[in-house]
Amino acid sequence: MTYQGQFQAGDVLQASDLNSFRAITVLQDSLTVPNSTFTVMAFGSGTEIIDVGGWHDTSTNNTRITPNIAGVYRLTAYLDSASGGADYILLRARKNGSAQSGAAQYVGTNIIADTNIDLIVEANGTSDYFEVQSYQTGATSTTFTCQFALELLVAT
Repeated sequence: MTYQGQFQAGDVLQASDLNSFRAITVLQDSLTVPNSTFTVMAFGSGTEIIDVGGWHDTSTNNTRITPNIAGVYRLTAYLDSASGGADYILLRARKNGSAQSGAAQYVGTNIIADTNIDLIVEANGTSDYFEVQSYQTGATSTTFTCQFALELLVAT
């Protein structure tokens, strides 16, 4: 199978290659975040909107997207607090368990708000994995709609 960025002049392009030039995983669920606790977002059964690369498992390590192609990726995620309740929300990306970058927003008391991140990241295609982590204050717990996506931009 040929991925975007791997095709070179003189190569033979197979029909199956035309259906999979874009490798992407998109997860979405309603998730509860406890007060003042960093929480890695878990995406279980029924949360995969798209998983072309087979990078997510809904039962084993369901917090992770683990791409199997070395390359440069676009990582996006958002939290949406449809009911309010949080004073402060934070969303950040993690690579191999370490925080990478994030977005924080002070939203005031019981205000409906959202926050998002959009990053360019690299993965080795073997052991690297990505997660999203959230944090909120102001409510005992708050339920958010969370979406997490990883899209291959260029294979290396």
